[in-house]
Amino acid sequence: MAPVLNPPHLNSAQAIAGPTPPNLMDVLVSFDDHSEGESGYEIIANWIGGASFTQLPPVPGSTATKVRGVIPNMVPLREYRVTVRSWAYQPGGFGVDYSPKSNERVLKMPVRVWPHLRSDGEVVRTAQYLLRHHGADIVVDGVYGAQTKFAVRDFNNAHGEGNFIVLFASTWEKLIVPVQQGSQGDPVSAVQSQLASRGMDVVVDGDFGSQTEAAVKTFQLQVWSATGAQTGIVDAETWSALVNGQPLPG
Repeated sequence: MAPVLNPPHLNSAQAIAGPTPPNLMDVLVSFDDHSEGESGYEIIANWIGGASFTQLPPVPGSTATKVRGVIPNMVPLREYRVTVRSWAYQPGGFGVDYSPKSNERVLKMPVRVWPHLRSDGEVVRTAQYLLRHHGADIVVDGVYGAQTKFAVRDFNNAHGEGNFIVLFASTWEKLIVPVQQGSQGDPVSAVQSQLASRGMDVVVDGDFGSQTEAAVKTFQLQVWSATGAQTGIVDAETWSALVNGQPLPG
């Protein structure tokens, strides 16, 4: 006898750091499982003009489990109505049973998604270069230690973001600066370091020359393959894709 599939309860759905619009976007969903013996789950996102169905593996016995689902063609400021349902193969494997859909959560895609600094790495290096550009006397070492935390706090205080050592989305928006061919300095080094970390042939010298412009265009073209964006200018959208660790597709 097939198990009774009760609808999960969807606690939350939110955009998380990952590929940047208008390409794929990761969505973090948290839900409670009220069924037994399910074969998996399905994240359903509906919007005006379309829908997506993303299957997730089973998490038997778990509740409030956070899983990552990918919804294609995310558009900034568009509203997505997200639900979850569980599913199970029928006896003999000749069909599939679905639970009713869960309650609905509305997700509004932000214009850009920015990461928090939680560990060491390339995103910390980027923040350090940008903080130096804004006057911070710190070493670029990729370590989110005391020097960087204090610099973040000072930048937040100076820009109306409070006495916090966290880079909020609004902090990133004030920290980044557009760069393009002919630009020089720490922001250029940040871009070059990001591109070099992906294995691209770029020298980190703070000079935005033809080599850097070509690498930026390659990065943009592959990240935004659906639109073919290839300006060579590191604008806010390109910064967001860089700091979120968007890799070059294989």
